[in-house]
Amino acid sequence: MHIREFNNSKEDYKSVEMIWNRSYPDEPISATELEQDDIKRPKHRKYKRFITFIEKKAVGFAVFINGESNFHPQKFYFTFAVLPDFQGQGIGKALYERALKELKDFNAIEIISWSREDYQRKNRFLLERGFYEVQRSFESRLDIANFESDAFSRALPDGVEIKNWLELERVPDYQRKIYDLHCTLDLDVPMVGEYTKPTFERFKQNHFEDEQMELKGSMIALHNDIFIGIHELFNSKADNFLHIGLTGVLAEYRKRGIAIAMKIRGIEYAKKAGFKIQSTWNESNNVAMLTINEKLGFVNEPVSIVYIKDL
Repeated sequence: MHIREFNNSKEDYKSVEMIWNRSYPDEPISATELEQDDIKRPKHRKYKRFITFIEKKAVGFAVFINGESNFHPQKFYFTFAVLPDFQGQGIGKALYERALKELKDFNAIEIISWSREDYQRKNRFLLERGFYEVQRSFESRLDIANFESDAFSRALPDGVEIKNWLELERVPDYQRKIYDLHCTLDLDVPMVGEYTKPTFERFKQNHFEDEQMELKGSMIALHNDIFIGIHELFNSKADNFLHIGLTGVLAEYRKRGIAIAMKIRGIEYAKKAGFKIQSTWNESNNVAMLTINEKLGFVNEPVSIVYIKDL
């Protein structure tokens, strides 16, 4: 067994894609998108990635990286994967120990890791090393072909309308208005750690300049020209799903059918665009959004778990 640092080559990106997708087939990633994320990543977010080889075969990898929406220079997300045929041979342990050694150079005080309720081996691995559970969430998926929008009311409160992001291009300073609304709603999103507000330039890069964003399928709710709600959709080269980002409405406009109306518009777009599955994530205590998703026909996947280890 040999562990070396990731060298940013096309071969290494494809190796990480292969290892991850064979280890976690329900949560696929794309080598192309991974490379693009690395190129765009702000320099203040430190990270390192490693690959394990048995002879010349890539069999495992690990990465640690500062968060973005909850940035802290001494807190890192830690992710790893080992090919199923090579699990139970100490490869994950070796990657973890290598990561811990390297994290000392960054004065790390905390590492955060992800697993799923049905990943028993990984859960045991983390718990045995002092990780503890801090959050649970659901990925929910909708079979778009079977969705019938006519079954839902389309009535909106007086003065409220819904437009996609491309329809807003003629609105003065519309990107800044979306940014301000997004940052306000982000404060209500359950997360590990404290919220870090992105710069406007970073927000534009991730939302208006990223080809993964479905600008025609993403929605804004307006009340008398005031931006009051948001619903984001983005695609991925890793699957044929249409993924939901943030969905939210300002507090004074909630429980009035606006969020579900935006979601229905997004599903209708997904159906016309030829997507088969729509996917979303919600924290397990977010009863309001989970109820909306259930009403629309989303089906929960196994529970995802966030673990933390204090260093």
